[in-house]
Amino acid sequence: MQNDPLYILKKYWGYESFRPFQQEIIQSVLSGNDTLALMATGGGKSICYQVPAMMKAGVCIVISPLISLMKDQVDDLARKGLQAQTINYSMFGTKIEAILNAAVHQRLKFLFIAPERIRSRTFIEAFKQMKVSMLVVDEAHCISLWGHDFRPSYLQIKKLRDLQPDAPILALTATATEKVKEEIQSLLAFRRKNVIQASFLRENFRYIVCRERNKTNKIAYLYNKFKGCSGIIYVRSRAKAENLAKELTERGLNAVSYHAGLPLYERNARQNLWKEGKIPLVVATTAFGMGIDKADVRYVVHTDVPENMEAYFQETGRAGRDGKEAYAVLMYEKEDLQSLYGRIESQYPETALVEKVYTALYNFYKLPFGSGKASIFSFNIRNFVHKYAFDPVFVFNALRILELNGFIAFNELEKAELWAVITVDKYDLLDFIALNPQYNPLIECLLRNYPAIRTELTRINPIEISKKIYEKPSRVVKDLQQLHTYGIMDVRSFESGQQIVFLEDRLPSSHFAVMQEYSQLRKLAKKDEEIMLSYLESFKCRQQQILKHFGEKISNCGRCDVCVRNRETNREVRKFILDFLRSGSQPFSALAANFDPLRENELMDVVIDMADERIIETDRLMLSLKPKK
Repeated sequence: MQNDPLYILKKYWGYESFRPFQQEIIQSVLSGNDTLALMATGGGKSICYQVPAMMKAGVCIVISPLISLMKDQVDDLARKGLQAQTINYSMFGTKIEAILNAAVHQRLKFLFIAPERIRSRTFIEAFKQMKVSMLVVDEAHCISLWGHDFRPSYLQIKKLRDLQPDAPILALTATATEKVKEEIQSLLAFRRKNVIQASFLRENFRYIVCRERNKTNKIAYLYNKFKGCSGIIYVRSRAKAENLAKELTERGLNAVSYHAGLPLYERNARQNLWKEGKIPLVVATTAFGMGIDKADVRYVVHTDVPENMEAYFQETGRAGRDGKEAYAVLMYEKEDLQSLYGRIESQYPETALVEKVYTALYNFYKLPFGSGKASIFSFNIRNFVHKYAFDPVFVFNALRILELNGFIAFNELEKAELWAVITVDKYDLLDFIALNPQYNPLIECLLRNYPAIRTELTRINPIEISKKIYEKPSRVVKDLQQLHTYGIMDVRSFESGQQIVFLEDRLPSSHFAVMQEYSQLRKLAKKDEEIMLSYLESFKCRQQQILKHFGEKISNCGRCDVCVRNRETNREVRKFILDFLRSGSQPFSALAANFDPLRENELMDVVIDMADERIIETDRLMLSLKPKK
């Protein structure tokens, strides 16, 4: 039975059957084939590697850029009694060594890593000794310059294939154009081309584009139309998320904001309330929703134009997963288009400006040339911006580029943390203990429980230490601070919020450079912008446009706003107008108030057509039936 995928699925995940394409992908991997699998968001990609990994000997290496989702996957596998670990930026020394040792000795079935980990000599040496069942590359489009989220670190993955040539590769992504699919397979050194792709067609979707000034009215309409169901409103900034959530709440809608500026515990709490249906509507920045499989999301609204078609398709795909009718509504106004034109310059600043932020960042923490690697600090972007008189948006994007290039990394801390490292040699330490014996229990406890503290900054838990040496936690913290004052230890506290990790030593200006592909990324971003503008303004079927972008062809969907506007069923709109005006002259506003507000543009078009055809008359904004002769 252990060689039956359906048995494994039932045993560990409790499902009676596979979703479409899952079994085909699993069989491909079990046959030892390199496989590129394209499945829409919510299609169950994780099952495609978790099931075969449980059937094959060795450890499954999962490479993903999404640290929070890696943690969720590990926690979920652990709840099922499966051996899984992740290595992230907050880990150093002995903790990493222990995890790698477990993988080498086949005490793990799953090891999740970020692509940047491949640059680590320690990881590579351990990887050579592992029995690897398969290599999984999540968000595989990140390896392609033509993908919508290119990451240079993904280009290092081929090293793993060279070291373990017999381990099949499973590359997973929700969206990819033909060009991106070709490049994924080439850059991952597939032994032969092999793509398994579900159709991107969403037969239950109504794609709608509205040129709308009063966006809250449309949101309120959807909220009331789908009473008791969930929705997501996507915005492009934290301030917009807060302001719109407040406005909707004041109008009586049960809504909450979600963005990276909130403490991690608060984000988790709000996300859980939404998942449980206690808060039906969340106003969020685009990171929200990744890895969430919620069936009753009936509508996804974008109040800002998305960066590209791939992102738009993924984000809208968080609705309608139960196969029932779902709305994907993109609302914009003239001012939105004006801000869109300047977005590329903001997101991709000139290299010289990125270098200014790089220099300021190392200066901010007083790190000289040739130093800084593996240093960790709390980071407050407001203080940083204020000190160097930078524009906050420019700084945010420059930091994103520095992270993309592997200079820095960010962690989000849910609660305050304490880190420490011993700064004297063992002889000085023994001399200090001889003169200050009251600190001996604390120092011994630290050395015994945190051996890496001898050489590197290590996260410690004052509460656990207090239990072992029978002291109050406050006393432990006070003694640690005193050891810091004496110069015996370097003790640092990190408040909840952002933490910055320097991944490389500081370079002089003459050696600083961003990736060679940076200028090409700017050009591709501009092209993405043009594609989205075309989507807004085109009179072609919305779903047809989306599928054409991904290499699929369909006839008109018959459901989007363009199809509804153009098809013969516009007769119903004409009938509505005729019936409404039989009682006498009415203003257009009264007509619109009794019609579907998401089709107001269509209503206006039909009114104009009927006036041109002299079926109705207009006089000072009043509409009436033309008298019969």
